[in-house]
Amino acid sequence: MANTSFFLEFENIYRKELISQNEYKGCEISKEKVQLSQWGKKGFFECDVVIKKDGKLLEVQCLSCSEYKTKNGKNGSGKLLKIKADALMLSGINCKKKSLVFLGKTMYEKVVKEQQNGRFPKDIELKLINLCNKEILEKIKKTSEVCSSEMIR
Repeated sequence: MANTSFFLEFENIYRKELISQNEYKGCEISKEKVQLSQWGKKGFFECDVVIKKDGKLLEVQCLSCSEYKTKNGKNGSGKLLKIKADALMLSGINCKKKSLVFLGKTMYEKVVKEQQNGRFPKDIELKLINLCNKEILEKIKKTSEVCSSEMIR
């Protein structure tokens, strides 16, 4: 089983970064399960970032550290399907702002193209974040490579 603990650490770093931004002053930012209220009362989906103010849900986000192109230059269709599954779950949440946040530029570009061609929901905002911290980027890259090599075995 791949050790993805660094991805979870990165999620925490990202949430702390959001807290420091003026846009989210006074908001609670956490990772939690959110009700899929568009589909009924029983379903829940765990979002990587849930932003609330005064108990009211303002925004939900899912994070992706994956690149679309694999180490061998092939298309990561399984990774893209995971992004599409996340989008489906986000569509079931009653919230005005829903986002997919990408660290991988090739995955971001692929999903933007899918959205422009009408094969991805328009109501989900797509964001590419750039990390200046080379140490974190290197850890994410190394963790991804280890996880990918374990999947190939």
